[in-house]
Amino acid sequence: MMVKKKLVGQMEFPYAITTYTEGGQLRVACGTETAGGCVCFDALTGEIVDRLWDGPGGTMTIRQISEGQFLATHRFFKRFQAQEAVVSALTRGQSGEWERREVLKLPYLHRFCILDVAGENWLLGGTLCDRKDDFTDWSHPGGVYVGRVPEDVRGPIEVKCIYHGIRKNHGMYCGPFNGKQVAMVTGCEGAFEVTPPAEPEGEWKVRQLLNTEISDIRAFDIDGDGRDELITIEGFHGDRLRVYHESGEGYELAYEYPIAFGHGLWCGNMLGRRTILIGYKSANGALVALQPKAGPRLSMDVTVIDELEETANIDVYESDGVFRIYAACSVGDILMYEITEN
Repeated sequence: MMVKKKLVGQMEFPYAITTYTEGGQLRVACGTETAGGCVCFDALTGEIVDRLWDGPGGTMTIRQISEGQFLATHRFFKRFQAQEAVVSALTRGQSGEWERREVLKLPYLHRFCILDVAGENWLLGGTLCDRKDDFTDWSHPGGVYVGRVPEDVRGPIEVKCIYHGIRKNHGMYCGPFNGKQVAMVTGCEGAFEVTPPAEPEGEWKVRQLLNTEISDIRAFDIDGDGRDELITIEGFHGDRLRVYHESGEGYELAYEYPIAFGHGLWCGNMLGRRTILIGYKSANGALVALQPKAGPRLSMDVTVIDELEETANIDVYESDGVFRIYAACSVGDILMYEITEN
């Protein structure tokens, strides 16, 4: 593969990054985990075109709800300073400026996703913990919370806890899993599948999938057998990427790759090949593509896309034979990689 790297912009500790559509154009928003703002750029050219906010920062998640409406986490700062964490609604005012309103206060809310429940948007969020007595304290587990998002996102949002008892509740995936839409959350106690109800008054179902400490997770059919594997970063901000294959006894380890402070994780099809993208922040701070080889046992072709950038999070977009990776990197760079065939 051919890789073209472009520096889009710089900020202190960029973290959350997501694609969205505005006025028929695909854009990318990127926010910092320190005090600061969120910049938006054209997904094809990398030109900065907008700012969603200038503060307060501490942004772990950004989600577009509809054109002109976003939800984002704020005040979840580095070193787990997140007792004042909130969800903010961003709406575009009549003058064209973005207006921010805090619609939910939930201490230590790290990530959230949006699920459809009978045509309504519901927020599902995970709290890293309930509280921390000091930086090293993990004795107060976090939980999983859900709440309906009003049509006017300026809220407020009211949530209820549907599951509790996950330490270092860090990882979240929201998307397809063997034919249904689910969320997954991960922490010291393992990986948990959360299935939304068919109706808003129904029961949210939580099922444990794995029982080892997991920092992040994705579900994707990486081996092409028609069933989704579980792809994980293990250890908290851990040192190994693992792939689990479904078996009659649950899930069994099928592949492992060494990393260092694993963080950015994406799985899907890249230029026609099933691919895992993994970024890590220690050692050589690399962004790596893993693609399965032919054969009866799962093994991977490994391509180092870049080094020394300390990838925190990524999003992607493919069009006209070009696969683009948008990366928020802890060294301070916001990057766009254009991947094409040789």
